Amino acid sequence: NSSIEETHLILYDTFKELEKEDVEVSKIQMTGEILKFLLEKAKEHKEEQIKSKLYHFFEKGKNIFKKNSLDENKSTEQKEKSFEMLLKLLPSYVGFLTTKPKFPTQEYSDLFKIIISSQRIASCLINVLKDYMIYEDLRINFWIALDIAASKFILETYHVQNILQLIVAIIAKNEKSQQDGIKPLQYYCGVKIGVLKPKEIGKHVQNIWEQVSSVDVPSMTRQLLLQTLLERMIFKMDKPIFLTDYFMASVQCGGPVSILALQGIFTLVQKYNINYPNIYEKLYEMLSSSIFGTHYKARLFFLTDVFLSSLHLPETLVAGFVKRLARLSLVAPPADIAVMLALITNLLIRHSGLHKLITNLGKHYHENDPYLSKETDPCASKGLESSLWEVKLLQHHALPSISAAAMFIENPLPAVERDLADLLECDSNQVFSREVKKKLRDPPTSFEHPSLLSVERGFTYWDFSS
Repeated sequence: NSSIEETHLILYDTFKELEKEDVEVSKIQMTGEILKFLLEKAKEHKEEQIKSKLYHFFEKGKNIFKKNSLDENKSTEQKEKSFEMLLKLLPSYVGFLTTKPKFPTQEYSDLFKIIISSQRIASCLINVLKDYMIYEDLRINFWIALDIAASKFILETYHVQNILQLIVAIIAKNEKSQQDGIKPLQYYCGVKIGVLKPKEIGKHVQNIWEQVSSVDVPSMTRQLLLQTLLERMIFKMDKPIFLTDYFMASVQCGGPVSILALQGIFTLVQKYNINYPNIYEKLYEMLSSSIFGTHYKARLFFLTDVFLSSLHLPETLVAGFVKRLARLSLVAPPADIAVMLALITNLLIRHSGLHKLITNLGKHYHENDPYLSKETDPCASKGLESSLWEVKLLQHHALPSISAAAMFIENPLPAVERDLADLLECDSNQVFSREVKKKLRDPPTSFEHPSLLSVERGFTYWDFSS
């Protein structure tokens, strides 16, 4: 009992130091080692009363670490070290609260609760956690810990943002490690019991999605939500077909949210044979001048190419898209004109019946164009009866690269489709830089060198008498 009292006094002073604003990082680390030692001693002790007191000291120190991890008055180094100490204490839980050694899932989820509860994006804490994803058990149990942590909150927008930031950072780190051929290290907590099996992960991913998607979030957060779903979550879910309603609702929102939802619908159609009514009409509607100012326009052009890749689509449908793209190219920035011209070329290569849009140039121009630009159904837009006069007009574009690209209608079409990848990555700044760097040849000129300050021929038709 006397040693317990001495321990209490020592820890009291230590904990007081931890709560100071200018606590040294080395002091935080030393306290972490003390707490780890306390828990190990508590495991060994047979007397329950002493065991309980030691655990009480341990919990008190751990709570101070949690508080310091979120304290805005603490420096980044202090917050990172406090959070790292909590991570280092995880293995100490094994075999203490359970009869059999088992992965401490609940304690692991407590770390995620700290990050989720942060009023600001806790990027410094996420960076610490990322470094520990080299361990197999922490990597696999990420989803169950996040599921448990998220379920403890009545989620608001900032909670959702923290969860998404966490998923993006951790899963990206895991995927990069796999791509680099880096194999995960041994189990951090030293046990396999309590570590999820791969087939159990999908259920927890689905649970997390159901929690975050139920929150009414602003448009920017919804964009991040859809992007995270498409890139990090959808292929890990048990039943992704349940996302159909969410995608259908999101596609009506307009702007970048619609584009991301459209990609989700395409994934479900392609991978899970989901049937979405009027998908081509919706895609056609999205192709408007408003897309040129959005961040996801390259994604929309890519999806348009993919959706129209089938050779079995009706030519009236594809012709409607060709005309919509041609008409948009008249008001688009140069980088987007290049993409749309390449896309039109590919569609003409795939569907030989659309070559009449080129041969019709002698019949239809802008004055008598039968194309109905305001028609919402591409099949009813009379695109196949029209011509590509818009492309003909682009042959007079100020930029030589655009006028040269529009010359494809004057020559036989290439046998191979153009690769859109490089064009989709190009922006207006790159187009400008490329044009500025071009070296133009001086055109040959013929002129008469003057021999006097004035030449008599230069005064022809001029009368200075008045």
